[in-house]
Amino acid sequence: MFLSNLSIKQPVFATMMMVALAVLGVSSYRQLRVDQFPDIDFPVVTVTTRYAGAPPETVERDVTRKIEEVINTVEGVRHVESTSQESLSNIVVIFRLEVPSQVAAQDVRSKVAAIRADLPREIEEPLVLRLDPTEMPVVSVAVNAEGLTPVAASNLADKVVKRRLETVAGVGSVNLVGEANREIQVVVDRPRLEAYRISLAEVVAGLQRENVDAPAGSADRGATEALVRVAARGRTAAQIGRIPVKQVNGAAILVRDVATAADRIEQPRNLAMLDTRPALALDVQKQSGANTVEVADGVRAAVARLNTELPPGVSLSIIRDDSTFIRESIEDVQVTLVLGALLTVLIVYIFLNSWRSTVITGLTLPISVISA
Repeated sequence: MFLSNLSIKQPVFATMMMVALAVLGVSSYRQLRVDQFPDIDFPVVTVTTRYAGAPPETVERDVTRKIEEVINTVEGVRHVESTSQESLSNIVVIFRLEVPSQVAAQDVRSKVAAIRADLPREIEEPLVLRLDPTEMPVVSVAVNAEGLTPVAASNLADKVVKRRLETVAGVGSVNLVGEANREIQVVVDRPRLEAYRISLAEVVAGLQRENVDAPAGSADRGATEALVRVAARGRTAAQIGRIPVKQVNGAAILVRDVATAADRIEQPRNLAMLDTRPALALDVQKQSGANTVEVADGVRAAVARLNTELPPGVSLSIIRDDSTFIRESIEDVQVTLVLGALLTVLIVYIFLNSWRSTVITGLTLPISVISA
């Protein structure tokens, strides 16, 4: 009754209050974050370790079991499950809900680092990551470069496209998938090795010893000092072929005498496909707390600018955009609100058969929704 009497006696005051609530609601709506998932901290940590060439039994015995034993000593662990397969160990650690995921990941990382000396030297460094749905790519960009070689296309995508996308506001990282990296392969000829009485280990040692770039101190030039560096790393297959492997009777046995050096493409570790053909893709991840829709809009604008600057025959296309689902969901909500308001006004008029009550409902309903 108090609000009714106040509105009747002070109509200007009541009108200004409704306008203020509407303005406050519109302002809050414009600042509302839009994302597919709520900001939830999942206390889940994964430990991935690669042990190239090792069978599952060896991975289980020498890697997985040792890491599991030390992880079980971490405070707050609720459940640990592991998978050991050829060349790969994967451990999933689930903590209690009250344990922050960043603290859990740091504790696991410290425990794993403490037993690193007990693990095989041949393994790659264990990768400790926490589960975060926001770290999934929000936009994927395909690079179409039919007129370029795979290596040239990969260099263009890495040094031009990737760096431009990383400057977009809200972008956390950009991962290149399907790249073709140049490498010089040395194919050893076994009969030649046996003829020169050289082992494969001596060839490897010669390459490691001679194919280096190393600092060599400094040179004093009076008022100035220059750094000296030994640049002895082979850049081409011919330079690799001239590296000495061993001295036999005062004569140097070169790599080209016992092997063939060829400039080729590195064996791919990942693959991207576009229309059943190998392609290059860039997966864009947003920063923690960034707006998915704004990041996607920024990436689309950057792709449009890049398409006008890239060489002829090279183009970019967006093949995945998570903001599309978010936009469609928001549009569905807006349409539902409008339809609900219209049906509410219609039902009020049908049941009350009063234009006065219908107008009152039609005015107060949007103000209530906006201010809420």
